[in-house]
Amino acid sequence: MTGKYQAYPEYKESGVEWLGEIPKHWELKKIKFISKINMGQSPASEDCNQDGIGLPFLQGNGEFKEKFPEPQNYCQVARKVAEIGEILFSVRAPVGASNIADKKYGIGRGLCSFSASEKLSKDFLWWLVTLIKVELDSVSTGSTFEAVSVEQVRNVYCCCPK
Repeated sequence: MTGKYQAYPEYKESGVEWLGEIPKHWELKKIKFISKINMGQSPASEDCNQDGIGLPFLQGNGEFKEKFPEPQNYCQVARKVAEIGEILFSVRAPVGASNIADKKYGIGRGLCSFSASEKLSKDFLWWLVTLIKVELDSVSTGSTFEAVSVEQVRNVYCCCPK
């Protein structure tokens, strides 16, 4: 392996086809056991505006930029909120687009947010979300647009150090 990271001395089969081998001292877990997952919920359209009143509101990934979103809509009655530092993740077409909440955002049903636990750094969680988006994209379904369910997100496997 080249670069700044060294390969681990020993690996084991994860038992998950898409994941393959993982470092021997790591364990396989569903993401719901290592991260808080907040699935978005859409407010009534009359509660949203473009006048800057209320929380910045993201319905999906349409306002995602390279790292942080640039919201165009606001909501006075956001039902679900992503806090600063949480990872914003698209659960609808395209599944897997991600950004970081640089401020508090209302989030609609096209998004969920992930927050790191005390045992998990934000940087490692970002890597995990990048890894699981490949699997979630492969299981997405829909005739109008691809999407994944809350259960698919919560139950996707990932690996982490013990």
